Amino acid sequence: MAAATQVQALQRSTDLWFPNANLILRAENTLFRVLSDILAARSSVFRDMVTFPQPDEETEVLEGCPVVCIHDSAAEAEVFLKAVFDSSFFMPPPSKVEFNTVIGVLRLAHKYDVEYLCRRALEHLDSLYPVSFDTFRTAYDYPNYSVNYLDVVDINLIVLRVASEIGALWLLPAAYYCICSYPVEEIVASGQAWSSLIPQMQHKCLAAVPQLIRTTARAHGFLLTLQSAERRGLCYSLELCEDAISDAQKILLDWSDYNRDDERTELDPLGHGLFSYMELDEELCGVCSEFAKTEHLAVQNDFWDRLPELFGLPTWETLIALREEALGRG
Repeated sequence: MAAATQVQALQRSTDLWFPNANLILRAENTLFRVLSDILAARSSVFRDMVTFPQPDEETEVLEGCPVVCIHDSAAEAEVFLKAVFDSSFFMPPPSKVEFNTVIGVLRLAHKYDVEYLCRRALEHLDSLYPVSFDTFRTAYDYPNYSVNYLDVVDINLIVLRVASEIGALWLLPAAYYCICSYPVEEIVASGQAWSSLIPQMQHKCLAAVPQLIRTTARAHGFLLTLQSAERRGLCYSLELCEDAISDAQKILLDWSDYNRDDERTELDPLGHGLFSYMELDEELCGVCSEFAKTEHLAVQNDFWDRLPELFGLPTWETLIALREEALGRG
């Protein structure tokens, strides 16, 4: 009776309290009353949990229902159970969904072996952290996600931790990169999101920053070859192009000098980066602009190919194979 009285003092979920259901789950201070048959049909872990015999004296009971404690946050339990019991709540991409919902469903669907929900959550993240550079260049705008109070650094750190925990390694290169492209003080100031990473992952993030600085500068090396003899012969606006290139070279040198001693600048060698900032598209003639884009893209593709190695991960070939298997596309 004392146990039942204690349970009654807890908060009942508004959306997940079905009066005719036969099982109550407790996550932190929240109670969820659900149908055990449906839960067991979706999850092998819950099937074993609800059928395993428990001594009567150790079983908490409320309104005739056994109360099973699950060691998860109430917020994640809420979105996971909604995804299980409401087929319209967590739809596959390109449907819009809150980022916290994706992470909550992913963690608990993996933990409780609900394969279809785990795959659906991975598909949402896969659209943001792709294995193809062509896709990555256009994907990272969060088009289908409401991120609430979380900033982008927090999101990347959370994805890095959770994807690592569940073995979704193909998400890690893009997640690592997106973290490292932000100023170092913003990364380490992310509080709980940063401190939740294991030390080895923190070290990988910080150790990669100098590499991104070098690659950002190298990705603009075309500025040094743009005025070669053969290019000068093809340029049809030589004076204007030379002025634009001279200005861009100065920007690049100033940027490089600044980053030798200070790593606060955002680093994005795989994005438009300094190339966009210099507005070379508008300043150069068509021939020189096309040459610059081609040279810039070649360095970016080379860096993308080496991205997993930079963070101590398997090759893209291995990561892509893991992705295909996890998403049922193998």
